[in-house]
Amino acid sequence: MNTTMTSKERIVAALNGKPADHTPLTAWCFGFQAPARLRWQRAGQDVPYWFSKRLEHLHTLPHPWDLQDEFNRCLAWRSVGMDNMVEISVPWSRAQGVTSKDSVLPPGATGGDPR
Repeated sequence: MNTTMTSKERIVAALNGKPADHTPLTAWCFGFQAPARLRWQRAGQDVPYWFSKRLEHLHTLPHPWDLQDEFNRCLAWRSVGMDNMVEISVPWSRAQGVTSKDSVLPPGATGGDPR
């Protein structure tokens, strides 16, 4: 493939098992201390450590992390030639009173009552 792809095109191709101009490279960077040249500022202060918006539900982060930080992290990685994705998720919890039950279905079962 001779065509240069955007990061989005490259990642979507890889997720769909299609050819890409090169294999996308991403990095999960929870707690990564970024070099000064890759930092951005929030309220006049450097954002020295990178996190992921996904982690706000699992961990107490040492400083606020918002969606703009998530975009800035992706842009910083792209500035050095890496592909990256915005990582967000719904809160990992459930309302009081909600219950769940695990089941194991035998091979070939289509759902419903596993007995």
